[in-house]
Order: sequence, then structure tokens, then C-alpha cells
Amino acid sequence: MQPHESIVQDTRNLSSELDQQIHEECPRFSFPALLLRAGGQNEQLRMKLLEFVDVFPALHTGNEIKEHFLAYVRDIPPPRPILLRIAVGVMRIPFGGYVIAKCARKAIEILAQHFIIKDGPFFKRIQDRYAREGATTVSDHLGELVVSEVEAKSMLKKYVHAMEQWGRKGQQFHIAIKFSALFPYFCPENQEESKRRVKDAFGIILEKAQETNSFVWVDAEHHHIQSLVEEIFLETICEHRFYSFTSVGIALQAYLKDSSRRVERMVRIARGRKNPFSVRLVKGAYWDTEVARALQRGWAIPVFRKKNLTDKNFNALLYFLLAHQKFIHVVPATHNPSNIAFAYCAAKKFGVVGKENFEFQILYGLGEPIRRVMLKRGFPVRVYMPIGDLVTGMSYFARRIIENTSNEGFLWQLMGKEKGGLS
Repeated sequence: MQPHESIVQDTRNLSSELDQQIHEECPRFSFPALLLRAGGQNEQLRMKLLEFVDVFPALHTGNEIKEHFLAYVRDIPPPRPILLRIAVGVMRIPFGGYVIAKCARKAIEILAQHFIIKDGPFFKRIQDRYAREGATTVSDHLGELVVSEVEAKSMLKKYVHAMEQWGRKGQQFHIAIKFSALFPYFCPENQEESKRRVKDAFGIILEKAQETNSFVWVDAEHHHIQSLVEEIFLETICEHRFYSFTSVGIALQAYLKDSSRRVERMVRIARGRKNPFSVRLVKGAYWDTEVARALQRGWAIPVFRKKNLTDKNFNALLYFLLAHQKFIHVVPATHNPSNIAFAYCAAKKFGVVGKENFEFQILYGLGEPIRRVMLKRGFPVRVYMPIGDLVTGMSYFARRIIENTSNEGFLWQLMGKEKGGLS
């Protein structure tokens, strides 16, 4: 199914406008902006620094931080950013490691606060601010791939408590959950037990959502467990007790080569269910991990290797879902101006713009310039807000920066228009 030529032309025009407006909204000299520029200029530096960031919460002394930092950056070839050269030089003088360690800890904490909500009260303040600007939110209590029953029970309790706390206050409360956070042995090799345990927990969550006027989003996960995630989701929402519940959705990753098969199955089941559910269409957050795992184990790489193929597939999946809007609702979740433009123009063509179930979703921190531009243009926007401490949030934080600092990433492209940059 090919989009009409008028959609293609309208997309070009709108994309150009959005690109310019978002570029004007992007901060030039904030700490995150400087990191994005530095990461975009040197891919090896980006990966090494983010590996260091990922292990940082486990480092306690200045000497540990110094040793790990030098271990991660010593093999980076020149040219190195001047700030990195200064940091390495200071670490080699007496007490220099202590100074840099203190600075690194403070810098990472400040940076993480741009992308992670630290607690409930802070979430409420940000949520209220967004509401005044016309944006809604979805909360994500960070945690995935739990390793113990205690941790799994804690995550289920967090999900239920969040709905009880926020779900009875007028406007519908949106919450994102991960199935790998509900059972410590969640994997295809343990399929029957994984299905039984996660379906039980998911049932508790859906029952609480019905009681509290909450909307439940099931997040996408790594490729080797994603099929299990989708199977549990579809089987559970088709149970008699949840058959008529429509405030539920699942993420679909456009970077997966088999994503068209997955979305066709979802539409087929939605057609039979008769009561629609939602699909949050995303690009995918585990690209580096999926490629590395496949290469290490001799598997076929499950994701598109080039970003433009993912972008193209995103639009194709979006168009297919819009064509079946009677049975399934699609929510585009992207920061790319071109994909946003296509989503809006296609939705307008299908008569979806203005309907309650159509909205755009963007990430807290990384999507701020896009949010401001879309709200000014009257687009419905929901902000995905991760909640957690520095330790639980670090993997999420590193993953999101990796996503958005690649040389092909939209933020790097927008900031790359600025003359100069870090050197």
C-alpha cells in the first residue's frame, strides 16, 4: 500500500518547516547539547564514554573512577576533544584523580537529571508544567531484566502503586511497563513458566488499570524475548475479562526486519477482538546490542543496518496501521522531523487527526525542542517520562544517548548545522 502523492508532497513541505523550527528551539550551549555534539563527532569516543557512564554507579572511590575512566578512554585515537585531553592530563597529577572523580560524578548526576525523573514529587511537578503547556505524560518506572523474585515483586508493586496514586485523579493516567521486570527468568527457553507468571502479573496490572482509569503501555524489549512479549500481551488482552478493555497498548519496533509480519498479526488479532487496542510505533532502542549479540553468536542480524531503511519502514508500518484504524490505534513515537511530518500528513488523510486516540509521543529530556514546536502547531503530544534513581536509570540513560548521538541521529544533524562545535 503506497501513500498518495499528495501525502508525499505535504510531508516534504511540513518536514522542512519542522526541521527549521526544531533547529531554532535546540539549545546550543547546554550540557546535554555539548555531549550530543561531542558524541556525534567521534563514535568511538561516544561508545567508550557511555560504557564508562553505564558502570559509573558501581564506582565509589576516586581511585576506582580514575582507573576505569582511563581504561575506557586510553585507546581512543586523536583527535580527542579538548575537555577530554584536559581531564586525562589532570588525572595524571597528584590528587588529580580525586578532583576529576568529583567533577565526573557531579556532571553525570546533572546530565542524568535531564533525562530521568528522580521521584514521584518531581514527576508531579513536571507533569503539571507539561499540562499547562498542553502536553500529557506517560510514566515509566525504570527496571527490566530483573534477577530475583524480590525485585520482580517490587516492580509489580511500583506499577500498582503508581496507578493507585495517580490513576483516580480525573484525566486518564498512562503507565509503561516491561514484562522482563515481572519475572526473573523471563526467556524463550523458559517459555511456559514465563507465560504463566507474567500473564498473572499482567492480569493484576490490567485489573488495577480498569479500577483506576489508567492506560497500560507494554514496552518493547530485546529481540530474543520480544516475540514472547507480544504473545503474552495478545493472549492476555483477548481473555474474556479484558476483551472489552481498550486502554492498553504495546510498542512495535520499526528497526526489526520482521516488523511487517508482527504488525499484520496484531491487526488480524485486533480485527477478531473487535475492541481496538493501541500500538506505539517506535524506531527501537537496542540497535547496538542487537547487532553485537547477533555477530557474537553467529545469528542473522534482526535489525536494519542503515537508519534510512528503519525510517522508511517506520512510515510503511504507520501507513498500514492507519489504514486499519477501525481495529487498531497507532501512536507514532519518534523525534525525526521527517517521520513526524509523514505521520501527521498521513493521519490527516485518513481522518485521524483530532481524534482522541491519536497523539505523538516523545522522550523526556531528549524531545524537548520537538515538544515545544509540535505544541505550538497544535499537535497532540505525550511525553514519556522515566522515573528512577541513578543506578536503575543508568542503562536507560546510556541507551538513549547512544540512540541520539549517532552521526545519523536527528539531534546530531540538527546541531551539526551550527558552525563550530567541540574540538
